[in-house]
Amino acid sequence: MYAAGIDGRRDLGRALRLFEEGCAAGDPVGCTYLAASFELGVGVTVDRGRAERLYASACRAGEGRACVGQALLLTELDPERAAALLGRGVELLVKGCEDERGSDCAALARVRSEGIGLAEDPAEGRRLYARACELGELEACTTFAELVREREPERAAEAYEQACAGGYLYACVQSGVDLLLGDGVARDVDAGRARLASACEGGEPRGCETLATAYLSGVGVEADAATAASLYQRACVAEDVHACGSLGVLYSLGTGVERDLERASRLFAQACDAEDAAACGNLGWMYLQGLGLARDIEGGESLLAAACGAGDALSCYRQGLHEVERDAGAAAGLWRR
Repeated sequence: MYAAGIDGRRDLGRALRLFEEGCAAGDPVGCTYLAASFELGVGVTVDRGRAERLYASACRAGEGRACVGQALLLTELDPERAAALLGRGVELLVKGCEDERGSDCAALARVRSEGIGLAEDPAEGRRLYARACELGELEACTTFAELVREREPERAAEAYEQACAGGYLYACVQSGVDLLLGDGVARDVDAGRARLASACEGGEPRGCETLATAYLSGVGVEADAATAASLYQRACVAEDVHACGSLGVLYSLGTGVERDLERASRLFAQACDAEDAAACGNLGWMYLQGLGLARDIEGGESLLAAACGAGDALSCYRQGLHEVERDAGAAAGLWRR
């Protein structure tokens, strides 16, 4: 619950402590979640060796998800052992799903959707996500909604609604956006705004960030840049790096707040450190132009190039503006990007 943000703000530190306590007490599910944290570096430093040991312990205790996780870690190092572990993991997940364990149905859905050790079968994956959702797996409801929203918008809306009603605040954000825009559901701006506000108040920073964007653009609400800035600030404090970058833009322009280039640069740097490409590009432009910072051509060029390479179109354009002074042909190529 704390890892996903169900019934409150995501709290990775508390989630990790609970995983550790559960694992130490012999709970294979706790060990599995702790292993995934070390594998992916969620709240901790990546440690694949420790992840593999934790997965192995949980797999021996009959946790199918752990067997699959261990198999994926060993695929290149020991293909034969990985195949055996994957087979055992799938067998355990199938049995668990048949016994109406929603978490096993959700894990099996991922295996079938992505073709992990089995033939890829998106339709079967969707069916299994739907079954997991029926069994109360709120994250599975949201995944199912995302998979079917284009072809079955009504079922997607129902799944988001179920997950939101169950306390999964990310689903409330998705549902709120759809209501605000009328995307796949009848447009209801009041309900959409209320759902985003509720998610924000409940501790989901993406709810604050999304509502801020609505206020900034005037979508579903009267445009109010000051309120947008306040909401971005709230989300940024809650470690939503995209919100930090957006707040940096407002401070750089003096929109909704007093213009403060030094603060803008700090916000861009904070978001850039978390690999937000747009923020890196904005910081690079500030260095390149000497806006609120000592001019640093080399550093600015490096940041712009990285942001452009990561797909930020504005950074490619700005890089083109800079390059045109030296090489018009290179600039034209960047502008096409």
